[in-house]
Amino acid sequence: MMYRAYSMMFLWVRYQNGMLPKFESQDEALKGMEMLYGKVALEEIHQNLEHWLEVRPSEKVGNLIFTNYDAKATAAEFSPSILEELEFSYIFDLLQEKLVLYWMALVLCGNTAVDAIAKLTDVVVEFTAPPTYADMKHIFQELFVKQYLHKRYSAEAANHIQFDVCDEQCSLLGLNVAKHISEHEQHIINVSLRKEDQSAFRSLLDAEGVEYFYHYTAKSNLESIRKLGGLFSWQYCRDHAIDVPSPGGTDQTHYLDEKFGLLDYVRLSVCPDYPMAYVRKKAGLDIVVLKIKRDVAFAKETIFSDINAIDENHVHGGDLQHLKNINISAALTEYPSLSGMLKKQHDAEIMVKECVPIEYIVNIDNPDEF
Repeated sequence: MMYRAYSMMFLWVRYQNGMLPKFESQDEALKGMEMLYGKVALEEIHQNLEHWLEVRPSEKVGNLIFTNYDAKATAAEFSPSILEELEFSYIFDLLQEKLVLYWMALVLCGNTAVDAIAKLTDVVVEFTAPPTYADMKHIFQELFVKQYLHKRYSAEAANHIQFDVCDEQCSLLGLNVAKHISEHEQHIINVSLRKEDQSAFRSLLDAEGVEYFYHYTAKSNLESIRKLGGLFSWQYCRDHAIDVPSPGGTDQTHYLDEKFGLLDYVRLSVCPDYPMAYVRKKAGLDIVVLKIKRDVAFAKETIFSDINAIDENHVHGGDLQHLKNINISAALTEYPSLSGMLKKQHDAEIMVKECVPIEYIVNIDNPDEF
């Protein structure tokens, strides 16, 4: 939420100072503002966010204050009701931010500020003074978001709300909200949709001492990962014609992934010394290690394999038992000291559906050398 809030605040300052481009049409404006938002988020916010939250955690960004949500996030680990509150807050704030972004887009393609609000909400609002970023979020909160979520939201529906929004035109310019939720935001939402018993998954990882998962990649891929906003599955890259500078896997491994229905997953390991990384390094590639927040294990669609998932004998699935099937002790033991089946168990995998957003890569700006 703070990542998006800072990105929007930076855009808002530029809007206020007349530094944003004008657009010829509504469609051009909407697409252009989405692109500008993504550019600001990746190039100006991502590398600074952690520092800002550390040195000024009580700063109000729009209507959000990090310390308020940081405390709740800690409590949510042990309280399903607080977790649901956080998930609702995420969706609530996302809709507010999107509406502010669309409002700016409409103004930048020739609408007055009043007309832009009317187009988005069917309500005419007169300004007595130039609005602030927080003012605009509050306006859309009162005129649209509260009513919309009151009709649509339930704990069960939370996993689909981004998306139930799709079913209604919502007065949004004859468009639906979900259509203009950026792919990056959609990926973040997907990972934030949690397993019902996530506390049990968390407790297991705590007990086993798992702090991070790991992804090994060629150094030449880092620029693409930063630009695209995360790690993507082989299927996603193929379907979106993404050219990976140094792709992992072979035709055989891709065949096996497709055979087991795993082509659309990003592969992570529990072990910090994955054997295939040594193989790729010996082949002449400069390999780096990306540390991934373990929270991806709690995502609704994340699955687990007890050994390397291209092995014909592997077992994979998304419930707690499948995580328990992983011999974490073997995975955390240095590979050369293992023998027999323990070597296979060392290569157990965590598989995240389609994308690991860049926000979950803790060392993307300074990856570990392998």
